Formats: sequence, C-alpha cells, structure tokens
Amino acid sequence: MTLSDLTSLAHKYAAARQKLANILTHLTKAIQRLKDENMPDIKNATTITRHHRDNLAAAIDLNRDLFVKPKTVTVDNIKFGLRKQEGQVTLPDVEDAESKVVALIKKHFPDRVAELIHTVEKPDKDALRKLTVCELGKIGCAYTNDTDQVTIKATDADIEKLVNALLKEQSSDS
Repeated sequence: MTLSDLTSLAHKYAAARQKLANILTHLTKAIQRLKDENMPDIKNATTITRHHRDNLAAAIDLNRDLFVKPKTVTVDNIKFGLRKQEGQVTLPDVEDAESKVVALIKKHFPDRVAELIHTVEKPDKDALRKLTVCELGKIGCAYTNDTDQVTIKATDADIEKLVNALLKEQSSDS
C-alpha cells in the first residue's frame, strides 16, 4: 500500500464523515429551532412549577406536626414531608484541627486507629514522569505506551464529538 492509497481512503472517510456531519448539523439546527420556539413556554412552566414547589415547601415547614408518622406522603408521584438529614461530623474550630483529632484518636482509641484514621501513601505519577529512565528503573518503574499510535481526528471539534458518539453507539449496538 502506498501513501496515495492511504490518501484515497482518507478522502472516502472524509466524504462519508462530511455527509454524516451535514445530517447532524441539520438535526442540531432543528433541535435549536424547537428549543427557541418552546423557550417562552418552558420558562413560564418553570416559574409556575417553582412557585408551587415553594408554596408546598413552606406549607410543610409550617405544619411539621403533620409529618411525625409517617414522615412522608406520596400524591400523584410527588413524595413530600420531612426527611432526616444525614448528620455531619465537624472538627473543632482550632488551628491544625486534623492533626489534633488524629492525636486524640491515638490517645483515646489506640485499638481503632486503622478504622478511624485514613492514611494514604502512594507514588505521585506526575512527579515520577520527570525522572529519567535510569531513575525510574532504580525504583522498579518504567515508561510504557510511549509508542506511536494510529490517530484519525477531524479538526472541527463540535461535529467530531457528535460523530464519535454516533460511531461509538453504533459499534456497541453491533
């Protein structure tokens, strides 16, 4: 195979891709027209919906005694009422709070240190990339996947994303 043969294949791919891109551009414009036509109704419906939700939330808040047991009620697929929030652990409001809490855990719960203290030690790959091949070898590491790889990418990024998504979807369907 020659470079001329590859150029011919690239021309065929570009033509097929351009046809697909034209269809997608037409679809995108049609969707945008629909959005533009419906945007006033969408904004109006959103405002009304927010108003009714806020009214419901305020009424629930003012009538908490109605939601002791059960705490929630479902009407027309809308679940409303009260829900217990997950509590949050707060550290003391002091300088270097984390290290002070760690020290107190070690003092008061020495048998539970592994459970209560999260310790992470791991290599910093960004820093390791700065090492030479010889230095990496000393610590048992190596560069991998630093070979040339086939690349085919169009320069019009927006359409490229749509085309790639469709191609990926089609390949997963087959």
